[in-house]
Amino acid sequence: MGIKIKDQYATVCSPVNLYRAAKNALSKGLRFKQHGAGWKMGMEYHLWKLSEQLKDRTFKHGRYEVFKVYDPKERIILAAGITDRVVHHAIHDVIEPIIDRKFIHHSYACRLQKGQHRGVLAAQTMMRQNTYWIHLDVKKFFYSIHRATLLGIVRRTVCDEGVDWLLTHILDSSNNHALADQYAPVVQQLSLFDVPPVVQGTPLVTDKHKGLPIGNLTSQLMANWYLNEVDQFVKHRLKHGAYIRYMDDMVVFSNTKSELITLENEITAYCSDILKLSLHPSGGPSSYRDGLTFLGFRIFRDHLRLKRASAERFRKNLAYAIAHIPFRTAAGFADLHRRVQSWNAHAEKGNTYTLRKQIFGQYPVTKFMMEHDFQIKSMNKVLRWK
Repeated sequence: MGIKIKDQYATVCSPVNLYRAAKNALSKGLRFKQHGAGWKMGMEYHLWKLSEQLKDRTFKHGRYEVFKVYDPKERIILAAGITDRVVHHAIHDVIEPIIDRKFIHHSYACRLQKGQHRGVLAAQTMMRQNTYWIHLDVKKFFYSIHRATLLGIVRRTVCDEGVDWLLTHILDSSNNHALADQYAPVVQQLSLFDVPPVVQGTPLVTDKHKGLPIGNLTSQLMANWYLNEVDQFVKHRLKHGAYIRYMDDMVVFSNTKSELITLENEITAYCSDILKLSLHPSGGPSSYRDGLTFLGFRIFRDHLRLKRASAERFRKNLAYAIAHIPFRTAAGFADLHRRVQSWNAHAEKGNTYTLRKQIFGQYPVTKFMMEHDFQIKSMNKVLRWK
């Protein structure tokens, strides 16, 4: 019978699960913002009310705040309200461990004990065992997911009416809101999936039957669940093991070009016919000598280089931070230190010591951070660089 989700809705609605979901939803600084702090002050009432609404199935998803992000490329993000985020966490935290058991080993996005860097190392291992590779990705992935097809996939596993109702409600929530004020003059009261083809220069899909809101925690799980169908097709129907996926980025390895061409045709046809997705052409098989650009790195058999665009983007962000963060104060230094340390932890996974030394050496403060291995304990030590 396979993996099934049964009798889980009571757990989703339980006060213990909702309280844990609220802590997770407020964990990334949201509790310090005005609306987050206000919600937290009345958290006991909000959670009691939410629990009753979920039990009675009278919960209504609120409107989204819509905004753009430009790093690394322009996207439209839908940010749900705090109560809705709590619901996303509540359903995700209960069903995700069950769904995760369905995924293949070499699926690395949004999973515990996986992630970007483990995906890079796995791809490098496969490259050492194979001569050629192709890199496939989906055109406008989140905007292109066919919701009816996704619900069909979900309902093969979900045998709980309450969980089915809540997931369906969340999936359809993006059709129940108007876009934010900055788009109102262009799209008026239309939903995200009914808007004209271009909104202030940003192309959006116009098919109201497609798309997941980028920004929802549940959207990440659903997107992974959707493309798990491709993973199972490659592993069990095509019987090909040298395959890795990180969200909609798929890499297939082989020792023969002809096999890769056949595999690309099979995967492309499956995505189009079954999942209603379009893939970018791979450009044909490439040799391991060319290196594979994947998850922010240039991957070779014996070393890893940081993707050039990633390094240049950090240079620009670092220059902006140096110019605008008051790093001679304790709070400012701590803020800059967190930003630098975060990128350094990512970049050091590759063979990047010379690059990092060159970038951090541009500024005395970041040079100090690098020389002290980013283990800074007290402000007396911190301020020696001045």
